[in-house]
Amino acid sequence: MAEVEYECCVCFEDFPLSQGTICCWEHFVCGGCAVEVFNRSLKNINEFPASCCTAKEWHVGQFEDVLQDDRVDKNFRSEYHLRMEAHHTPLALKTYCTNPECSRFLRRETFREGPDYSAAYCKDCNIKVCVGCKAEFERPGKHI
Repeated sequence: MAEVEYECCVCFEDFPLSQGTICCWEHFVCGGCAVEVFNRSLKNINEFPASCCTAKEWHVGQFEDVLQDDRVDKNFRSEYHLRMEAHHTPLALKTYCTNPECSRFLRRETFREGPDYSAAYCKDCNIKVCVGCKAEFERPGKHI
């Protein structure tokens, strides 16, 4: 008996379930298109997070069988998880390194707090950033 085929919501070709993932109640995506959608979402902030519907973001774990190491960059999972963390961080706490060559998202665990300040620390650049105003932080009460 032939395996049931599903239409990919990206390329509109038919594939067996073993060659893709059902991403929501309405959509199936083939492995090749899933990799392409995830990669595009990392390159273009307007396409992040990867999704098939505006209300249904994809999670990497849902696609483990198609996001194999030979199909994605070796840092893909850590980059995607970090981007997802930034995406879900409240705007007031969303802080990035002020070094334009770095611009790394500074996770909550990099924050150092005092009685009248919060600063985030970029371990790659050794730069502190004020969590409040997002400028480089020199010391409490004074910014560069």
